[in-house]
Amino acid sequence: MRTLAQRDRPTTIVIEDKASGTPLIQDLRSDGLLGIKPYEPPAGTDKIMRLHLQTALFANGSVVLPRHAPWLSDYVAELTGFPGTKFDDQVDSTTQALQFLKEGSDVLAEWARFGAAFPDLPYRSVYWNVFTRGYRW
Repeated sequence: MRTLAQRDRPTTIVIEDKASGTPLIQDLRSDGLLGIKPYEPPAGTDKIMRLHLQTALFANGSVVLPRHAPWLSDYVAELTGFPGTKFDDQVDSTTQALQFLKEGSDVLAEWARFGAAFPDLPYRSVYWNVFTRGYRW
């Protein structure tokens, strides 16, 4: 985490404030890492419900992924196979990031304007419906 933060210099790092996330938040803050945002899942929700809450962002094209990346096929397989996949860490991270963006960040609007201004970027919107488990590029 520290290495990635030093390399990528994010303004915000969202970490789930449960289980192993709580001491990680404390450690990173004590190390002087700025921009740590604890994420508390909404009360009474499970991972499946939290993913369903983000479906509209996928459906309206607000989620963009690179056309090519070494991690892309594994990521898409995990998202589209959930909840029947062996791993779900990327599902958790994705729902947490999207909720953070919806709650008080203009990043989605900025990306929409940026994407419209530069249509040849190597990114695509992804439509993904958790109810049908289908996606299209």
